[in-house]
Amino acid sequence: MAEQTALNLVSACFGFVAAIYFCIGSALTSHEKLVALSKTYWGCNLEFAKATVAQSTQYATGGLLLLVSFILQIVATQASPTNQLTNHPIYGHYLFVVAGTLLIVGGLSKFLYSKTNKVRMHKVEMELKQEKSA
Repeated sequence: MAEQTALNLVSACFGFVAAIYFCIGSALTSHEKLVALSKTYWGCNLEFAKATVAQSTQYATGGLLLLVSFILQIVATQASPTNQLTNHPIYGHYLFVVAGTLLIVGGLSKFLYSKTNKVRMHKVEMELKQEKSA
């Protein structure tokens, strides 16, 4: 597989996973979550805070992946279309590159999302508790 083709495929995979993060917050919101978010509360609404932080983190993760995708596309334009990364019949196949990249990017982005969401939610909960006690 040519170096340029491999970089374009990896870039497309980053873009695909980024698109998933941009869509997941809206598309996968459950009926129960929508009901909880639509109720009025006196004081703070922890469900609303959780949903807002999760959606914000999904957008941030998707934006980071999209940025990497664009950078890889720029790098791919400078790569040689004749340079072969490997001549191996399996490792050089585009499906192997796409599947491997999607697994790696998907796993790393899920890890990044989980850690970031946990840290951001903790900060929001602490601030809400301080406001409640004041």
